[in-house]
Amino acid sequence: MNKNISGIILAGGQSRRLGRDKAFLKIGQQTVLDILIKKLLPLCPEIIISVKSPDKFSRHIAKHYPGNNNIKLICDVLPERSSLSGIYSALKNLNHKYGLVIACDMPLVQTKLMELMIKQRKDFDVVVPETLQGLEPLCAIYSRKCLKYIEQLIKQNNYKIIDFFPLVKVKTIHIPASNRPKNNGFININTIEDLKKINKILGTKCQN
Repeated sequence: MNKNISGIILAGGQSRRLGRDKAFLKIGQQTVLDILIKKLLPLCPEIIISVKSPDKFSRHIAKHYPGNNNIKLICDVLPERSSLSGIYSALKNLNHKYGLVIACDMPLVQTKLMELMIKQRKDFDVVVPETLQGLEPLCAIYSRKCLKYIEQLIKQNNYKIIDFFPLVKVKTIHIPASNRPKNNGFININTIEDLKKINKILGTKCQN
């Protein structure tokens, strides 16, 4: 367990293409939300879930994690719906210096990668993986020092996360290419086909 880092799950997206909350999609018998919570619980003393509407999430947490006061829900403090505003809202509310951010549509994110990022965070404001496709800012660590730079972007109506990176200390972790699809922890769920693909990779059945 790492003492000065919170786990942050971004679950406030509008899911326009799917038309439903990605967090509650099923991978086998588990929701995507539960998969991510279970990955973060051994790593972080606090888990913050950034949402747009807390009701469904509150019921789910109360049912599946009764008595666990380390899992908290927060609503975006900004009206704009964006991943950047979700990161900003979470960093404003966490009780630790760092936040390990994971988007709620990335159930394949690897624990080993998260552990590596946590180990690399010292002396940096951002720790972010980089693949052949580029940076993965929705699977990254951010320090609270980033808040003022994120505020600057938001005031400029700029919601591109990586645009504040030149202003802070960034550690990039290069992810080598792999022919094994299970190793690509950055597969996002944007469509039902993506969900079926992930279930196929894991050898589970799509329950949705």
